[in-house]
Amino acid sequence: MGRRWRQLLALAFAAVGLGVIAWIVTRTGFDAWRRALGELLAWAPLLFALEGARIGVDAWTTGLLYERSVRASRLVRATLGAYPVVLLAPAGRAGGEVLKAAVLASEVGRVRAASTAVLLSALPLLAHAVVSVPCVIAAYAVWGPTGLTGAIALQLGTAVALGGFLLVASRARQVGRLVERLSVELGAETERVQADLRAMGRLGWRAFGLQLVGRALLLLEIVLLAAAAGVPRGLVGGLLTAGVHFVGQAVGDVVPAQLGVVDGAWALAASALNASAAALAAAAITFHAVRLAWAALGSVAFVGMRR
Repeated sequence: MGRRWRQLLALAFAAVGLGVIAWIVTRTGFDAWRRALGELLAWAPLLFALEGARIGVDAWTTGLLYERSVRASRLVRATLGAYPVVLLAPAGRAGGEVLKAAVLASEVGRVRAASTAVLLSALPLLAHAVVSVPCVIAAYAVWGPTGLTGAIALQLGTAVALGGFLLVASRARQVGRLVERLSVELGAETERVQADLRAMGRLGWRAFGLQLVGRALLLLEIVLLAAAAGVPRGLVGGLLTAGVHFVGQAVGDVVPAQLGVVDGAWALAASALNASAAALAAAAITFHAVRLAWAALGSVAFVGMRR
């Protein structure tokens, strides 16, 4: 599929997502949604700071894997510049890491840039699976073996499967040999990247620890939003909401910023969460607003780096 068609498809998905949001707001009651949104926007500065901290953790992880061979300011700008791709492109995490590697490869070398891009496509998935575990436990404790509990567990298993596959395949010698059959030069480059990945050792584990911190910050954002939206049961209610959010995020991975999908998941789970659908829809909009604000800043950073 050509680049233009991909862009048109992304715009179509975004339009559908915005339409779903409009439908949810209409169904839940515009006035109730507007009042809830006005109250929730007071939390936006804190959520904005937490999301900025997540971006900083990603930059820190990249610098760790580059073994501090790139200036911190460059790492932050490259990570921020890749953020719009991560947020808005289908399966954007891998695309964002490729973009970051392309920007910084001249400073760190193509091999280390490529191996870091592979790790930072796989490790966030595994870190996501770890922070999903308490969400599954909370869902089973409160809801029992229901379809919603199963959906939260399924997205956890999918994250483990995808992350594990990327790590195993990126190190498997058979992959290098297969690529070599297609192109000797590309096969040799692939084997160098695989050798670099195998040599990282403890560096990879330290990077995984940082990614756990980043995912814990995301979990904290959702728990705070859930409390602000009136979800009862304190931390347990926040974990239930996070589980619902993660399901929506996984289902809507091809939709820019998961617009409409996450909102729909929160609103549909209102009864299970024992909260107002209008408040939950407003919470989802607040979450989108914070991330889109960072994406706008990331676009400015990327244009500056290109210049």
